[in-house]
Amino acid sequence: MSDAEMEAFDDLKATHSIRNGTTPSVRDQSQVGAVDGVVTRAPSPAQSHQCLQVTPIWETIQPRGLQQVDLVGLPQLNSWRSLKPTSLCWKIQLLTSRRSFLKLFGAVSLATFGLASYALAIEPRFRLRVTRYKVLPPRWPTTAKPLRIVVIADIHACEPWMPVSRIDEIVAVSNSLQPDIILLLGDYVMGVLPRYATGIVPDTVWGNSLSKLSAPLGCHAILGNHDWWHGVDSVRAALVDNGIPVLENTATLIRQQDGPSFWLAGLGDQWAMQFSRGVYKGVDDLPGTMAAIPDDGNPILLLAHEPDIFTTVPDRVSLTLCGHTHGGQVRLPFIGPPIINSAYGQRFAYGHVVEGGRHMVVSGGLGVSWLPVRFGVSPEIMVVDIGPKTGSRPIEE
Repeated sequence: MSDAEMEAFDDLKATHSIRNGTTPSVRDQSQVGAVDGVVTRAPSPAQSHQCLQVTPIWETIQPRGLQQVDLVGLPQLNSWRSLKPTSLCWKIQLLTSRRSFLKLFGAVSLATFGLASYALAIEPRFRLRVTRYKVLPPRWPTTAKPLRIVVIADIHACEPWMPVSRIDEIVAVSNSLQPDIILLLGDYVMGVLPRYATGIVPDTVWGNSLSKLSAPLGCHAILGNHDWWHGVDSVRAALVDNGIPVLENTATLIRQQDGPSFWLAGLGDQWAMQFSRGVYKGVDDLPGTMAAIPDDGNPILLLAHEPDIFTTVPDRVSLTLCGHTHGGQVRLPFIGPPIINSAYGQRFAYGHVVEGGRHMVVSGGLGVSWLPVRFGVSPEIMVVDIGPKTGSRPIEE
């Protein structure tokens, strides 16, 4: 044994002992071996039947739950390296105790319960954000005063997820944003499966709440697929009777006193009639709607509930506004939304989309559909400012 090894052994004598005998002198190299920080004592022939305790240096810094290792049936040793696995019978206790496992299980269960509670009760019912987009789409006058549009999509009125008190809150926040015009993109009625709702909000009730929306250029609406499935006549009447015109394959010219005039076109719903899950027939007529708009040089804003129509929207349209997807309703970290109500998947799931010089903005909506859950896609009121010297990056409040 080298001098360094003997000194190391002297330092460790107080805390590391050898079972079945008196600690030998470090000078007795025939009885002591010290290799890789492990001190052993080889038994005499008379003691070879006894169990030798091997105590490693790392025992003083062992991780929680790591227990001492007993080596049974050791042969006569001159050094640690002479050990042969085939001659050993190892008894190793579990590295993780039952108590540690229970603590880990409890922490995971609590975290899962917390996330589920947030996704079911907090985000869909109590979160509300304002998402702003600043865009200058093609064919919009570059010197014009900016136009502020407030977009409300996918309310899905029902108890307890979207009660009338919640709709009143949305209306109040929308009015406070000082919009020039307010646009409603459909799906006003319950979309969640009936077993997840405690009650409906009558069409006349949510319609009366929306009648409080106020903007200089008015409030205009289109219909969504759930409005058709629920009872399109009742939904249409709830809007029109409260002073909100419904555009359905029609367009109207909006004249501003201090800004450019523009055409506001509304498309019929593309999923109006459901024959089976995934099989729909729409009442949309994009060619007919565009044909009714004269080529007078005024820009066109198009409202469509589902964004899939964007692939066929002509270049004449400056900006298309859509809802329907709810942004996927659940958006997982590093994955995105696992389910999207669009034939194009994440391509049209959410946000500002630019393809071939054409612009579309898809709202994340406000309510819930099918399942009463939102995660990573908070209910939002969308603000679109159209005008010069603006960018397209969304700003959330």
